[in-house]
Amino acid sequence: DKGPEVSPKEAELERYKESDLFIQADHNEIREKARQIIGGETDSWSRVKRLNDWVYKNIKKQPTLSIPSAIEVLKTRQGDCNEHTVLFTALARSLGIPAKISVGVVYLKGYFFYHAWPEVFIGKWISLDPTLGEDIASATHIKLAEGGIEAEIAVAAFIGRLKIEVLSYEYESND
Repeated sequence: DKGPEVSPKEAELERYKESDLFIQADHNEIREKARQIIGGETDSWSRVKRLNDWVYKNIKKQPTLSIPSAIEVLKTRQGDCNEHTVLFTALARSLGIPAKISVGVVYLKGYFFYHAWPEVFIGKWISLDPTLGEDIASATHIKLAEGGIEAEIAVAAFIGRLKIEVLSYEYESND
């Protein structure tokens, strides 16, 4: 007996629930922290927003030159976008929410900067940003790759040579 058939899409999503060397979703401390953050919340999107808010508010924004590990970030409570993203991804995966890492650039204060942020699958892939505190990542995020540390290294290698020209934009104030 092989068990129930799994569609290719379901099989792909399963890999985004798994632990790896840097995203330790199966670590007891990660699982415990994720359960503590979500409390009794059962809605997947509400869980994601609670995790995002917690990472944004509890991880000190600090430039870091290291390969991020979710368990280390949980212990040190500091880091840059890579650390925020790895920790968020591990927390989400520990709850069975498919999550992956996006890498690219973000437009801030008139400049494009290297940036990493997570995406979660809740019926569709949704980008969010626990470094900037965005439940839905703004249009200032330009994704160049996705994956783990290999994607981060690949994008970081050419980020200084990347040329982006903004041809036009519109800004609408809600004030």
